[in-house]
Amino acid sequence: MLEHILFGFSQLADPMLIFWIVISVVGGSIVGAMPGISPTMAVALILPFTFTMNPVEGLIVLGGIFVGGVYGGSISAILLNIPGAPANIATIIDGYPMAKKGQGRRALVASAIASAHGGMLGALGLMLFAPLLAVFALQFGTAEIFWVAIFGLVIIASLGSGKELIKGLISGGFGVWLGIIGVSPTTGDARFTFGMVDLWGGISLVPAMVGFFAFAQVMVYFEDVMKKGERQVIQAHSQKGDVFALYKEMWTKFKATQFIGGIAGLITGLMPGVGAQVGGIVAYDQVKRYSKNPEEFGKGKIEGVIAPEFANSTTVGMSLVPTFTLGIPGSPTAAILLGGLLIHGLWPGPLLFTENADIAYTFMAGFFVSQIVVLFAAIFILKYAAHLLKVKEYYMGPTIIALCFFGAFAVNNNFFDVYVMLALGIAGYFLLKIGITPIAAILGLVLGAIAEQNFLLGYRIAMARDGLFEFFFMRPISMVIIGLIILLIASTIWMERNRMIKEVQRKKENPEIDDGPKYKGIFSVDAIVGMVVVALCIGVWRLYLVNLPHEAAMFPIAAFQVIAVIGIIQIIYATKVHSDRVGWIPWRIIAEVSIACIIAVSIINYVGFYTTIFFLMIFVGARMVAASGKNSISYLPKIILFSLGAMTFLYLAFGVFLFIPTPRGILF
Repeated sequence: MLEHILFGFSQLADPMLIFWIVISVVGGSIVGAMPGISPTMAVALILPFTFTMNPVEGLIVLGGIFVGGVYGGSISAILLNIPGAPANIATIIDGYPMAKKGQGRRALVASAIASAHGGMLGALGLMLFAPLLAVFALQFGTAEIFWVAIFGLVIIASLGSGKELIKGLISGGFGVWLGIIGVSPTTGDARFTFGMVDLWGGISLVPAMVGFFAFAQVMVYFEDVMKKGERQVIQAHSQKGDVFALYKEMWTKFKATQFIGGIAGLITGLMPGVGAQVGGIVAYDQVKRYSKNPEEFGKGKIEGVIAPEFANSTTVGMSLVPTFTLGIPGSPTAAILLGGLLIHGLWPGPLLFTENADIAYTFMAGFFVSQIVVLFAAIFILKYAAHLLKVKEYYMGPTIIALCFFGAFAVNNNFFDVYVMLALGIAGYFLLKIGITPIAAILGLVLGAIAEQNFLLGYRIAMARDGLFEFFFMRPISMVIIGLIILLIASTIWMERNRMIKEVQRKKENPEIDDGPKYKGIFSVDAIVGMVVVALCIGVWRLYLVNLPHEAAMFPIAAFQVIAVIGIIQIIYATKVHSDRVGWIPWRIIAEVSIACIIAVSIINYVGFYTTIFFLMIFVGARMVAASGKNSISYLPKIILFSLGAMTFLYLAFGVFLFIPTPRGILF
């Protein structure tokens, strides 16, 4: 292993790899600092543009965006009180109060140093634990891999309370259905293609990710602009020598804080699906718990910035351990990196560290160097942090829309993928509105296919040997994984039960508490969602799946039966627990933007790719201005100039530099 690690670092003598590390980390930090663009969204947008790179360069770019995005989110958390990513939620608690007290620069520098230190620890953990876990994974057969895929779906779905567990499982089931679309892996029968040849190849992963994580978030972005309007940024003026002074202080006064953050990050990062936000919150809680002055937390204490930022950066590297070895993403962004592996022809597991060891260890070496680059990038970026946060919504929204089009099209140079991106993006927005996260849907799309392939292969082996029950349920490793799945579901339900009991007790003790209007019963939102799920599953099963050949229908029937049971549980749960309102939806703007995008795809072959996107950006920018309550006509010249500049940059980057072919029409 040491030999492979040294080989990986020796490969970084290539100036091009260092160039990509610097560019991706700096770019990720800048993008992460902008509210509305999470690291997951940024990596999903960049993924299609790594196709023209070799696997090492592509993975290093994705890793750099990931690293930079998690750090960059702390900038908006401290100066705007808006976390740039879920990982930075705990940073707000003391970071923003520090900024209000005039210590914004100190908080930003502390965040940068803690992120770099935590990232290095996470990178070292990745180098150490991933190869060891990969050796253990050699003992996995088809049955074990099947259960690991199911475990990955459940653990991603169970990040929150019992209600979120059920909705997460519904989301995962939706993703599994998306993965079933196409040709059966064993019989070659078409499933859910509805006579469309474009669906025979299935739903491509990248358009799905871009739709769920980028286009859907643009809709949420519109909604936030309409609700909140202009953002107020607190200034953070630089002081000579403050970086070096605080760096020394980190190694003297705050060693224990960093130690607690590191332990929290290592443990939570190794848990698949837990995510950096949990690591940050756990680290903050523990530092506060063991502090001599816990009452000072929440009022602008620097330890409240150092601990969560150290922890969330540590989890970045550790989340890739189960991703690379078992194919279970340790976080939503790691799920996108898993897609990057698959798209570049690499498969998670032991072979990644044997047959593709040069790629794996070079990536890990580059990932470590990325943490060092974070610190130097931060010193440069912090001089302009306030300016970055002042980027207007009518520039941000159109740019994201344009990148969504580029990203979806670049996969197969196919406009059908753009339609898929739009459809899943709109669906993803409405899933978010009813409290269903699309993260589990993406995992369902990835892990569902893995589960089906191994189930069918295991089925054939089992029928020739011991039988289905013995093969899938009685093998030692399978039994352990099944036990973990049951324990995970049971513990989540138990925690939700305790939460409900405490909530009832709290309301009894404080009857004046009013949590706002909520619904309960068979006509609540959650109950309606459950009824729709059950009806669709039974309808598809009885009217469509029964007509497919036995092997082609086995896994889909089992999947739809399980999803129907989950839907029934959702209905029962909704009659017992209050359901939140769906919330306000800007129907007119959502409809206008969606229709404009569909029209753009329809005419893009005739008008030209860049010209069509140029006009679409102008329209989206104007609607963004109108959404914020301003006169869009007065801002139109700025929007046109920005759109022209953006399209020029995109043409040079993707048309000239990356050689991505796009259709030319009557205008360009």
